[in-house]
Amino acid sequence: MILKKTIYLKDFRLSYLILILLPALPFLVNAKIQWLLHVFLIWAIILESGKVQLSKLSKWNLLLLLPVFWSFLYSLDSEYHNIIQSLFYLLTPFLMLTLGIQMGSVFKKKEEIYLYIIYHGSVGSALFLGIGLFTVGANSVGNIYVFRNMMLWGSITNVLAVILLLFHSKAGSPLAEKAGLRSILLILNALALVLTVSRTYYLLFFVFLALILFQYQKKIFMVLLSFLVFGLISIMSIQTDNLFIYKIQNSISEISNTREFSGYDDVGAFYRAYETQQAMKTFKDGQDFELMFGHGLQKMVDLGAYVELAGTEYRFIPVLHNGYAYLLLRAGYIGLIFYFVFFLRVGFIKKTLPLHRFYYLIYLGCLLSLLISNYVINSFFSFEMLMGWVIMGIYFNHWSKSENI
Repeated sequence: MILKKTIYLKDFRLSYLILILLPALPFLVNAKIQWLLHVFLIWAIILESGKVQLSKLSKWNLLLLLPVFWSFLYSLDSEYHNIIQSLFYLLTPFLMLTLGIQMGSVFKKKEEIYLYIIYHGSVGSALFLGIGLFTVGANSVGNIYVFRNMMLWGSITNVLAVILLLFHSKAGSPLAEKAGLRSILLILNALALVLTVSRTYYLLFFVFLALILFQYQKKIFMVLLSFLVFGLISIMSIQTDNLFIYKIQNSISEISNTREFSGYDDVGAFYRAYETQQAMKTFKDGQDFELMFGHGLQKMVDLGAYVELAGTEYRFIPVLHNGYAYLLLRAGYIGLIFYFVFFLRVGFIKKTLPLHRFYYLIYLGCLLSLLISNYVINSFFSFEMLMGWVIMGIYFNHWSKSENI
């Protein structure tokens, strides 16, 4: 019933069917097929509505497209496989923002997009927990890493569903008067978020939480901030064999270690830092033109040795965990500057009316989440944070018509 106010059977369209299926796709098909379905959804919405939706911010989206254009032009003599694979990643920000802008014609009110976010997060959470319980059994739930090792899943809509359900009165959610349903969905999404055992998604949850508390409850915000600082200091100072605490303690060095790596075990322990180090070495070995405009769509990063990744040994890799290093490799310093100009422009848009302030905080949280998580999970270009771009695009559409939302 979550989509009751959003999608009507009497006006059923193909785009509605795809929207209903989107949260289940990660469990059914691979990332490239999901990507193609999202791109198809753009055209489905345009054809069904008979109109291309535009936003006052649409022209700034071109800053995300231009680096792809010049990288493509001087990569035409490369292998088509490498070109297509790189285009799959580099076109994601522009296309998903475009999808979001078009979806603004489907979800015309902020309450409708709130409901869809909750629906998207809840379906994903239910499938994650259901498949996990069926596979490993209820007795294994006590070990939080069982689910994590079984399937890698995480979604920004899962994080946002928890936030929207917690702050339903501030959001003006249509579920505000349905306490029973709201509680069930909150438990479902919160449990799934915990069992992802994802430090990135935990951090993003606190980003949204901090933004909302700072806006509405500054005293609680200060208490939470003090608690987090004290908790982190305590965790960093203790010695334990607990794997989760060890991962928290090791988080910073795991992604930012710049020392020389002594061997295979050392690389495995700090792989993301090693990968970034090798990527920057590859990038800096280029000519002046390549430093400014990137190495193109075909360039691979030489790890210097064969490293086992997902059960297969690789020496040359096309994609990185660090999205900023990946952008430098593909589009150079100019490409990176274009992205930062884009985020600066859309991050400092005219303030919305107080009535829509919570909606703006959701938008701002998505923007910050992309900037933060891009350092560790390549969120600009990977499918994992795709809905962050989509939600920003929907906000672009609604912001252009702010008197109606």
